[in-house]
Amino acid sequence: MVELFSILLDHPRIEAASTRGPHVRTPLGIRAGGESMPSEDQVRALVLADGARVSRTDLDGDREVIDPVEIVLVSYSDIHGTDADAANLRALARLPGVTIVRSIGDRGARAQVRLGELSAFITTEDTSRDRSSEAIRRLDQVVDAMTTTLEELYIDDSTHVEYLIELAEAAWDAWIRLDLPSELRQLARDLDIAVPDDARSPDGGRYDAGDLDGIDRYVDDLFGVYEDKVRAAYYDYEGNEWVAETATSVINARHGHAVRYAAHMVFGWPALP
Repeated sequence: MVELFSILLDHPRIEAASTRGPHVRTPLGIRAGGESMPSEDQVRALVLADGARVSRTDLDGDREVIDPVEIVLVSYSDIHGTDADAANLRALARLPGVTIVRSIGDRGARAQVRLGELSAFITTEDTSRDRSSEAIRRLDQVVDAMTTTLEELYIDDSTHVEYLIELAEAAWDAWIRLDLPSELRQLARDLDIAVPDDARSPDGGRYDAGDLDGIDRYVDDLFGVYEDKVRAAYYDYEGNEWVAETATSVINARHGHAVRYAAHMVFGWPALP
């Protein structure tokens, strides 16, 4: 247990935070007014206490208090971290013993384990005979997952793909459908789209085909009526290239092409050259 927790503490990207305050300790150096990383002897003391606060007298007779320490394995939010961090957090969340703490307001989360806490890795399925060995095995799985991130971006590639797909789906309501009306109006001008003679607005009125406002209203009404089909066609475009912009959002590097494709498939406008 001491060895495995020490490996986690040595990981260059973890943060070890004392529960008694905002002090942050990392292997790369002290910051935010923090203290040094726990020594091996302190780690052992926390392991024996199952991660709880330790109060003891050292060899010199001085009183020492070792506060519980949370090892933050990975974290992200709207303003920090990457899509890799978010995907790795999902992969870690599937491992027994890892706690996921979500923040309010910035869609952030962090995956953490408490230093020395063996009981967190014990499940109800474990028998009294094997629970310690099973707990150590599960802690070893967490260590292996974090070791993977030293050489690879993702703990599990499929989890990252799954996460990007979810962000792409969420992008429709986040920004795509908000931008599309103006983009379609501009595309109609660029393509010299004319209002069909028999076109009628949803309320039965005619459009002024010779007036830009009339054409704009026609395009807006088209999108309003066929939004679901436009959405389906937009996502069906095979050239879509979703790229993470932040840990919680993506952009489509081929957005303009996808809009043109959707307009062709749904409205019958000219296809991409």
